[in-house]
Amino acid sequence: MPRLMSPEVEAHLAGGTVYPALLVYLDFPDDPVRAWSGVGSLHWGGHVWHGVGQFGGVSGITDTLDLKSQTVDISLSGIPLKDETGAPLFDTISTTFTQHYQGRAVEFFYAVFTEDWALVPDPVSLWLGRMDAPTITLDGSGITVSLSAEHEFASLTRPRVRHYSDVDLRERAPGDKGLEFVSSLQEILVLWGKQKYD
Repeated sequence: MPRLMSPEVEAHLAGGTVYPALLVYLDFPDDPVRAWSGVGSLHWGGHVWHGVGQFGGVSGITDTLDLKSQTVDISLSGIPLKDETGAPLFDTISTTFTQHYQGRAVEFFYAVFTEDWALVPDPVSLWLGRMDAPTITLDGSGITVSLSAEHEFASLTRPRVRHYSDVDLRERAPGDKGLEFVSSLQEILVLWGKQKYD
């Protein structure tokens, strides 16, 4: 799939040595997460992207010519068992995943840097999908959080189940009464060709 790249990124990629990084945006409802594969803070798009370095992992980003549904796995390891105050972090992380986040957006960006690690404008949108189920693993050394995401094309393969009913229509168009009397017609007896009913 073709990517929309800025002239600056295109020129830098054609110049030889490339210093790449990956950015990820997770649209959690209470507190969206913005992270990148480097270390420290990165400022882009009016937001701060937090570096996860070697503790972050992404697998499964592929590019195909057909409309296949692809799954990407995101992981963050090395999370300490307790915070600076000594409070356990496992419960805090578990609470985060009780939010209604499934089906919310995940987006990856491909970023290019100069030799002195200045960001070349602008990062390229690489992959767009929806969050799915998480896995939280606890062992003696720390906590690992894994999250899978489905490509946005996955929704194209799901059947669209709709009915010609008043309830279904009002879900899509509140206030529309076009099918208001459909349910009352289910058992009605209609006799054609008679001037009046008995």
